Amino acid sequence: IKNFIENGVNFQIPLVTKQETEGKKTVLVPLFGLSNIFLCPKCSEREYFGGFHNKVLSLQCKNCGAPMYPDIYEAENYETNANPYYWVNAINSMAHADIWILINPPLENTRILTAEFIKTAFEAVKPKKVYILSKETTKREYYKQIFAKISPNCDIKADFQSQDILCEDFINCEMSAVKVST
Repeated sequence: IKNFIENGVNFQIPLVTKQETEGKKTVLVPLFGLSNIFLCPKCSEREYFGGFHNKVLSLQCKNCGAPMYPDIYEAENYETNANPYYWVNAINSMAHADIWILINPPLENTRILTAEFIKTAFEAVKPKKVYILSKETTKREYYKQIFAKISPNCDIKADFQSQDILCEDFINCEMSAVKVST
């Protein structure tokens, strides 16, 4: 999100932000939430907080005044606790996307439902290009092998040292043809 904002890329997070431009869509679907999206447990309002240097733990809901907390889930929780709206949105987004960006995708032994979802969606959609970011070589190689076996023509990019480098490559390669507001 920080890289998209700093580079003037319009994007949408379902239930939180709206995209302002027509044409190619950049939609972020956080299956397990984001630490800078806050959820009000009283009225279910969601709000994006762009303070990247702050370690904010709660906000006050503009809608009802109740405390809002980061919309995230524990790393080792059961996937069924994740927001079902994001799962439905992920299915729709992935089904219509030519390019996927997977950030730290799970291995089967940690989140079997999510890993199977990603593989099944890939097999159904066969996107043209996939960007994979993970510090763990095992995860990168796992998905590269699976995706290459399912769709040998897919351009799989997975050798990124950091999130900033992935975003820079993505913006340079994919966003050059998209109108960007400045």
